[in-house]
Amino acid sequence: MIHGRFQPFHNGHFDYLVQALAKVQYLVVGITDPDPTSVAEVGSDSHRHLQDANPFSYYSRLQMITKSVLLYDNICERLTDITIVPFPIHFPSLWKEYVPPNVVQLIRLIDPWDKKKQQMFLEYGFDVIILDGTRLVSGTEIRKYIFSNNPIWRQKVPHGSQKIIKTLFNKGQYRL
Repeated sequence: MIHGRFQPFHNGHFDYLVQALAKVQYLVVGITDPDPTSVAEVGSDSHRHLQDANPFSYYSRLQMITKSVLLYDNICERLTDITIVPFPIHFPSLWKEYVPPNVVQLIRLIDPWDKKKQQMFLEYGFDVIILDGTRLVSGTEIRKYIFSNNPIWRQKVPHGSQKIIKTLFNKGQYRL
């Protein structure tokens, strides 16, 4: 399993998905903070709980991931090997409702919040595999570009996310 807020699903997330998919036969992708009631403040990250940091619905993020996989020739045939689920990261008592009991968490340790999640997963009883990775792009930066109508955001997200974001923007269907 990999997981993230995916606000929006950007090139760094896509790289994470592709790297994980190369290691497994079947991948669960957990979308954290799937709805506004599941968002919580995290001491190691001062903004992730704010409304402007979470403009896209669970469904929009699911579409971004799915469309991005479908439009990438090297992995589109693996879409049937991927299940996308809500993953209320701040409510470990609910995890068993969304993921298989023996799922292995594939994570990248990029910032302090990642280390906290690693600790949470280990305490819950998940096996954890650390994947290589660095921050390729910032979701905060991309959201600023999107909502200031700066076209540079298109270079920072996969084509599937571009299509979904453009559609949402044209219809005014985002949370902000």
